[in-house]
Amino acid sequence: MTDTSNLRQVIDGLLDRLDHAGRALAALEPAVRAGEPWPLSASIGVEPEAHWGPPEVLAHLAEMLPFWLGEIERVLAGSPEPVPFGRVASNEIRVAVIERDRTVPARELFVTGHLEDHVEQLRASLRTG
Repeated sequence: MTDTSNLRQVIDGLLDRLDHAGRALAALEPAVRAGEPWPLSASIGVEPEAHWGPPEVLAHLAEMLPFWLGEIERVLAGSPEPVPFGRVASNEIRVAVIERDRTVPARELFVTGHLEDHVEQLRASLRTG
């Protein structure tokens, strides 16, 4: 049996971190947009020479938040047994979406990526989970 006596405290700590990260991300938008156009990295996979700049990081955030929202919902809807979740860095869909979306202007990734909306959805899932 898993001890869940401090679960609320753990979730509250995660919510605090999520709030901080959301504010920090929003604060970066003007500087990221002012620095455009950013060069695209030559290698974005999992190989040792891979390097991510602002376009790759924003594309990753835009794809990562909805992915993990779905994973949270799968776990919350799961049975009493542990529900498998997650993915590895080399996941082909993950890499393909980042490759595609890193060419989208930052303003679009901040807006159409719905980064603030996804952060709020994560917050709601953690509160009710």
